[in-house]
Amino acid sequence: MPQGEARHGRNGICDRGTTKPRGVLGATRRAVALFGARFVARSLQTTAGMLVARRLAGAENPSWQTVSDLGYTTLAPIGPNFWRLPIPDRFLQSAPMKLEFVKMSGAGNDFILADNRDGRLNLSRQQVAHLCHRQFGIGADGLMLLVPSPTPASDWAWQFWNSDGSDAEMCGNGARCFARYLQRQTSWAPSSVKFQTVAGIIQADFSGDRVTVNLTAPHGLRLNERVTTSQGALVVHSLNTGVPHAVVFVPDADKAMVVALGSELRWHEHFKPRGTNVNFAQVLGPNHIRVRTYERGVEGETLACGTGVSAAAMISSRVHHFESPVRVQVQGGDELEVSFKTTADGFSDVRLNGPATFVFDGTIEL
Repeated sequence: MPQGEARHGRNGICDRGTTKPRGVLGATRRAVALFGARFVARSLQTTAGMLVARRLAGAENPSWQTVSDLGYTTLAPIGPNFWRLPIPDRFLQSAPMKLEFVKMSGAGNDFILADNRDGRLNLSRQQVAHLCHRQFGIGADGLMLLVPSPTPASDWAWQFWNSDGSDAEMCGNGARCFARYLQRQTSWAPSSVKFQTVAGIIQADFSGDRVTVNLTAPHGLRLNERVTTSQGALVVHSLNTGVPHAVVFVPDADKAMVVALGSELRWHEHFKPRGTNVNFAQVLGPNHIRVRTYERGVEGETLACGTGVSAAAMISSRVHHFESPVRVQVQGGDELEVSFKTTADGFSDVRLNGPATFVFDGTIEL
């Protein structure tokens, strides 16, 4: 063999121009004898393992490449001493990451919450949907991660997904749960906290197991619009309370076609391109309504929707002359309270009060 050409002996590692294995091979043999092949194989994937291998190989700044062939992965630094280390692929399979989470409920609207202040979690849409799946995962209407605030104007921030893995801008019930979660997780002592959402900065005030959150300024109020559906023309009202909501008043919420009609309106041409959440509201008495909600992103009815009941409460003040605060009974059985100020062109100072309950803590493999 010409001088300088790499050859590979039975063990797969040779120095340039010689058939005698040395350097990394000897060190690897000794490590395998002491710790076992699986430990050594996995260690070589880590930064520390790479640095050790680099020092043993005598290469100052090699570039690294891996080549998979016939069930083996070859780790090869390209430097002064060219060498390859074939390792069975089964040894290179890293242990699955474990997610420590908390399950919480905001008036029946349930969520998975986890701490991502160290930034180690990078969940895909498919992983979020799997975790939220009620048969194959933990089960939830959405998932939230606690992260550092990107701005000094707030104390913390969230990453928030709907149960189908799509990004979520805002959720009133989720905001209350998130506030209580970060209070416990960070040992937060003050009676209030601010956190960043896609919809804006939310302030939460604590009072036992109940939390009051301010909602971002509502916009896009539209009243008494006629929308053609498979059930005929409906009078629909709309308001964006951080996410878009349509409100339909019905005589009996128990008989409302929440799933069938809710899904139709959610995707209706009238609300394109973003679509809308759909709320069916029944007047129970003065300043008192019952609301059932079909949620966009969940693509089904939830037991409560904070931004939805807030939209229904404010629209009730225009359509049925309600005054703040408005009591709202949700499908989960709890009662929420929505307070607000009425302005010439809309509403301001919207606040939502309700429970935020810890259900259980757990660990799951991703």
